[in-house]
Order: sequence, then C-alpha cells, then structure tokens
Amino acid sequence: MGIYTFTIGKSSRYKSNERLDLTRRAARTIRAALVKPGTKVNKPTYSFKAHDPQGRIVKLEVYMVKDMKKSFPDVYRGLWPKQDEFIRTSFVTDLLQELFKTKLTAQELTRLKTVVDRLSSVRFPTRWSGFKLKGGSTIGGHSEMQHPTSPGTGIWIPSISGFSKAHTELDEARVKVAIDAINSFIQKDVGGSITLKPGATLEDIVKKVLVDVGTFTLSNFTAPAMAANVDATATLKVKTAQTQAREFVKDQMELLGAKRAKPSVLLNLGQLNQEYRPDLLQPGQISPRRGSLVGQSAAEKLW
Repeated sequence: MGIYTFTIGKSSRYKSNERLDLTRRAARTIRAALVKPGTKVNKPTYSFKAHDPQGRIVKLEVYMVKDMKKSFPDVYRGLWPKQDEFIRTSFVTDLLQELFKTKLTAQELTRLKTVVDRLSSVRFPTRWSGFKLKGGSTIGGHSEMQHPTSPGTGIWIPSISGFSKAHTELDEARVKVAIDAINSFIQKDVGGSITLKPGATLEDIVKKVLVDVGTFTLSNFTAPAMAANVDATATLKVKTAQTQAREFVKDQMELLGAKRAKPSVLLNLGQLNQEYRPDLLQPGQISPRRGSLVGQSAAEKLW
C-alpha cells in the first residue's frame, strides 16, 4: 500500500502592524487577569533541569527594562538554549514590554513570573523541529521545513541552519494562534480597558495558549521522525528519541486539556512508525499515543 498524500493549507498570519496592535491587546488581557482578585496560575506541570538552571525567571524584574526588546530575547532563549520556543521569543518580549509600562504589585509580579515560567518551559530541540514529508504531502504549502539550528545538526534538512521561508511562515502562523488564544478571553474592550469573560482566570489563559500553540506545533511544525511517511536524516536511535520526546510533549498537552483523538483505521497509532496524519486532527487535538508511555525522567534524558 502506497503512502497517503495529505495537504494542510496555509494558516493565516497577521501583518506586522496588526500583530503588534493585537499583541498589545493581549498584554492588556494578561494584565486584567494578573490584577483580578482571586485569579490563579499554577506552576509548570513538568520542569526539566535544563530549563532556567540559573533561576533568571525569578529575577524577571531585572530584565523588564525600557530597552528590553534589545536585551531580553537573548535572556529568554538562554533559559534553555538550542530549543524551539513554542511561544515565540519576540512575542513574549513584546508582551513583557507592554506590561513594563504599568506598575505591578509584588503579588502581580509573582504571578507574571509563573506565567513566563509556564510559557518558557514548553520547548523542543531545534535540531529535531521540522518535517520532510514523502509522497507529495504539504503543510502550509511546504513539503519540508527545518527549524534554524546549529550547522549540520538538523535531521530534516541538514544543509539548512538559518531561517527559511517555510519556518518564517509557520512560526508567524503560530504567533497568531497564541495571540488569538489570549484575546479569546476578552468580553469587551472599551478604550483599552479589558473586561474578561466571566470566571476567566490567569490559569485558563495560560492553559489555552499552551494547548493551542502546542497542538499547532505538533500538527503543523514538528513531525515524528519515525513515521513511515516522513524522511528524517538520522540514525534509528535518534529518530526513536525524537519521536518519544514528541510523545512526551503530547502527553503534557493532554494534561493541560488537549483532546486526544480516538484510535481508528487511519489513526491506530500503536507503533512508532505509523504514518503522520495531522490532516485528520481538529485544532486543539492530539493523535492517539504512538508507542509506549514516556515518563519525565526518561524524557529528560532524551532532550
């Protein structure tokens, strides 16, 4: 039986000015949740030792300065180097830049640090991030994509280490997903004053952002290297490690509220090498488990 050809159309993106305006609106939405009495936000469901080993997030106020757009990106990427930040560095920087303009209480700042910790902790190795589809399948008009990474280390297109059209387009689409997730909690916006939907909490916002962006990444950005319909340039050991690490991410998305699709004839993913079929999934949905359960201790060694 031949490889099934699928097509996922291009995801919409915001133009730069529109994206900046809506990012400012998202910052006001987060601000409204930060100051809301009784709002809550939980610590990360998992935290690898490799993430923020120097404890920079707890000193976030040190980096929230007037010119942080120049200085903060390196700080944020450096919390866990050589990783694809699911929540784009420039987007997080723009959010914090806006929040810097309003004074936060100690309690609000503590909440914000937890938010940044949550958003930052969901990452995936850049060398493993991307796809190379067989049989004419495309995602967003592209049959292959490699996240920028160290030269010669990428498993999808080893010759690429810098930015590409495919990565830029898909990453911008992912930013739109994050913006839309945050702003979906707005009940009304009058003169820049945000009223949240009844019952909305900071935790609700963080979980939706992570689920929406995480499932978008799994379906549009990073394929399982062991799948029969992708072509990864790596050893079996590396392909297996990448696929297991990706399964761990899927499990974390499910804990946050992502819906797992039921196994079917086309999505009976018991084996690591089952075909990659993101076209069968709905937004916010993950595929059935591929292979066995991967615990945190095992996952931490994979990264």
